Amino acid sequence: MSNSVNPEMLILARETRGLTQSELAEVTSISQGNISKYESGLLYVSEEHLQKIASVLDYPVSLFFQSDQLYGFGSHCTYHRKRQTMPVKEQKVLLAKINRLRIHFARLLNGVELEHENQFRRLDIEDYDGDAEKIAQIIRKNWRLPLGPIKNLVGAIESAGGIVVRKSFGTKKLDAISQWVPGLPPIFLINADMPGDRVRFTLAHEIGHIIMHHLPTENMEKEADRFAAEFLMPTHDISPDLTSLTFANLARLKSYWKVSMAALIVRAYETGKITHRQYRTLYEQMNKNDYRLNEPIPIPVEEPTLLKDIMDVYINVHKYSISDLSQLLALHEHEFRSEYLNSDRMLRIVNSIHVV
Repeated sequence: MSNSVNPEMLILARETRGLTQSELAEVTSISQGNISKYESGLLYVSEEHLQKIASVLDYPVSLFFQSDQLYGFGSHCTYHRKRQTMPVKEQKVLLAKINRLRIHFARLLNGVELEHENQFRRLDIEDYDGDAEKIAQIIRKNWRLPLGPIKNLVGAIESAGGIVVRKSFGTKKLDAISQWVPGLPPIFLINADMPGDRVRFTLAHEIGHIIMHHLPTENMEKEADRFAAEFLMPTHDISPDLTSLTFANLARLKSYWKVSMAALIVRAYETGKITHRQYRTLYEQMNKNDYRLNEPIPIPVEEPTLLKDIMDVYINVHKYSISDLSQLLALHEHEFRSEYLNSDRMLRIVNSIHVV
């Protein structure tokens, strides 16, 4: 056993399992002091302790020798849309999971060539005098999006090389995490327990962060919201629909623009199409009908396809077995299947070549 254990992979393994250092110490019978020193790179990890940690955390030992780096919130490449009340421990679990996802894609993309017609590019908001709307207009133009609503936002992201993954977060306090590390495409990890309209606004919000906030600003969240509103509901295109906005036509507009009724009300107010009094009246009607938490006319959730296409290449073209792919990603086979082969399409891909 050499000293090449990567302390950051020890942290990644522990935090993806939702354990604190003291909790890991208790289940492994290794002192918390030692675990802290292992994760700080101050102490050599014995083979016995490494095997015990790997067993408890259910990872192959090979994971701990990977040289990858972790990125945290505020690291100029990782962003998230959350409620203020979300516990730090839950945030750490999901942050660890997007780091793991990014590490997995770094390996998977070594074996495939992605062709995409558009691209992500950074447009720091301070270079545009804080004009998030202008940046949204530029991206729509660069991505050659037609006038009006974006029919498939996930498809637009994937056509620009971005990767979208939907997973249940086990909480409603976090909508998404995004990460864009140099040399890799942007990755968007989206809470699967959200309605389709919220998924779309959240994705647009995260696109705003990825593009505009290479350097953090004081009003990042509001700027990302402004970007999302203009990106999904361009002022020029939506204004005629909001000129005489009434509660009766909100549902129709929701179905057409694929955004929530609440977002339409806010957009109408922000663009000056309704007065503050009308804004309040519409929201009162939303409350009266219990629409604030459960709007009618659900918007279908857009399903990502890029990850499935990548797996298709590995399994059907490169002839990787499940064992091969598990080793590539430093996962045990049962977790690889759970994480990456849990859709009907992927199961058909695997069954078609009799990989067991």
